[in-house]
Amino acid sequence: MFRFIKLTQINGLQNYVGKRFAGHSKWANIKHIKGLKDAQKAQNFTRMSRLIKVAIQEGKSTNPDSNTKLAQAIEQAKRLNMPVASIQNVLKTSQINKNEAKKHLLELRGPGGCIILVELFTDNLTKCKQMLATFLKKLNTKYADSGAKHIFEYKGIVDCELQSSLENKSDEEIHGTCIEHAIISGAEDVEIIQIDEKTKLIRFICDPNQINAVAGSLESDFDYVCTSKSAEYFAKQFVQINDEDLSTYEKLCEKLESITEVINVYDNVQTV
Repeated sequence: MFRFIKLTQINGLQNYVGKRFAGHSKWANIKHIKGLKDAQKAQNFTRMSRLIKVAIQEGKSTNPDSNTKLAQAIEQAKRLNMPVASIQNVLKTSQINKNEAKKHLLELRGPGGCIILVELFTDNLTKCKQMLATFLKKLNTKYADSGAKHIFEYKGIVDCELQSSLENKSDEEIHGTCIEHAIISGAEDVEIIQIDEKTKLIRFICDPNQINAVAGSLESDFDYVCTSKSAEYFAKQFVQINDEDLSTYEKLCEKLESITEVINVYDNVQTV
């Protein structure tokens, strides 16, 4: 079922940190906001550097011409205004790890009973767990029972610029038109994201295995400009946590972000 969702703008930044749209990646949620503070820009660039390195390891090549995942990561980094020099530096300093590094998903139960999914890319999961253990207990967090991720669903995301023909339309009119495009393109849902007073982003949700097909149809059939393609976990069940637990959770995210192997963090937090 298609639903109309408009994410609002507050004081120049989208309301993602306090009352952000639960179930999305904490880091991915801010990737399209313009006018970020320096610290937030650095956070975005750090995340993109990690994704580029992961793409190199998975594709076994530092050449974007022969590594599709790397080419997509570089394209996304450029669209986030990551300096070309920084991207080139990541490519030059990244080496193909001969060890068999792969993605892992850890399930945690955090402050206030929230569920947290931590996506890692490592060749030594035991070492990563040991690093996490040094601060999880202090931040009221522990490993969840197996199966906690069942409250999430894995979905593809295709973000597109708002078409010029829709710029002066109401949100309801935009949503109606985009629903028609989504149905034809094979998407399952549509969201309108308010970047700033003048800029809106259209997010198409789809089967993660159909990301390229949906994006291709949107671009070829309806002349959309797709700014990024990714796959994320969306929560189906949410919990509300108080300010104290939220503060603890944000400290937890800062700790997780400091670990090189961590590439994404998802949660089912919905604050009051």
